[in-house]
Amino acid sequence: MSRIYTISDVHVDYLENRKYIEHLSDQKYESDVLLLAGDVTDNLSLLKTTLQTLKKKFKDVFYVPGNHELWLKKDDREMRFKDSIEKFHAIIKLCHDTGVKTEPEKVTSTQGDVWVVPLFAWYSTPYDDPQDSLYAGDSADVHQDSENMWMDNHLCLWTSLKDKTRSQYFADLNKEPISLVMKNKSPGDVVVSFSHFLSRKELLGHTEAEFEEFNKERSLRKLPEFQIDKSKSKQMQFDFSLFAGCKVLEEAIRMLGSVVHVHGHQHRNRDREIGGVRYVSHCLGYPREQQNGFTWGLMEWDGPKQIWPSTK
Repeated sequence: MSRIYTISDVHVDYLENRKYIEHLSDQKYESDVLLLAGDVTDNLSLLKTTLQTLKKKFKDVFYVPGNHELWLKKDDREMRFKDSIEKFHAIIKLCHDTGVKTEPEKVTSTQGDVWVVPLFAWYSTPYDDPQDSLYAGDSADVHQDSENMWMDNHLCLWTSLKDKTRSQYFADLNKEPISLVMKNKSPGDVVVSFSHFLSRKELLGHTEAEFEEFNKERSLRKLPEFQIDKSKSKQMQFDFSLFAGCKVLEEAIRMLGSVVHVHGHQHRNRDREIGGVRYVSHCLGYPREQQNGFTWGLMEWDGPKQIWPSTK
């Protein structure tokens, strides 16, 4: 019987992060399940190696690609991916060949049967679909600066998308798997879903409790307590909410009746309950973010975070 752990945004292009994954225990998790919530690497060879490494450490690995995986660089163009959609499907095939799971499956946990449900997604910008977007800003100037800085706008291609948004394309891929779960889950079965992207605007900002966890992480790292400089934050010219997620994900979470939903993407960790669902983000993030405590919980867990059975 398994426990369920999660981690995301491991960005193994950084040597420090690659070593972090390689040095995870080979014994601690051998009966357990890992939910890997995207942003491993855009390099397919390194992605395969990382998935294989984690597969050796965990009984099962479930995975959804993040936005970084769909970047198209020189090597990808040489492999003749015509766009990011084609690369996405190549990644799903790689997972199938590697024994990594990208479809819903019932697992037996130490606390009963659990449906693990990967949800594919992409964010909606207010230009794509204002009703689906998690955009929380109001400045056209920030729009343009943020659009220019956001690397997806330079490294992703969507030539095969003709009549739907990116968010809707990936949401459509979830319809059949969600239907399968709804048809086959029994009374008493728990649903734990996960995606790379966010599903609610509330998750963009931290709660008081999450800010306390952040400063607890800083204390464990021998750093001073962090004080928010509100005047400086107003001057920031990047608005993450433009690219944060999509509301259609929340519709899927509620349809499934998820007890826990995991996401990644924002490199700011979260753990809170909203409307009966526990939302968890446990990102490894970039080395500098780890060193500054932004991806809090890493010191406490020394690796992936257990989300089921709950330890809260």
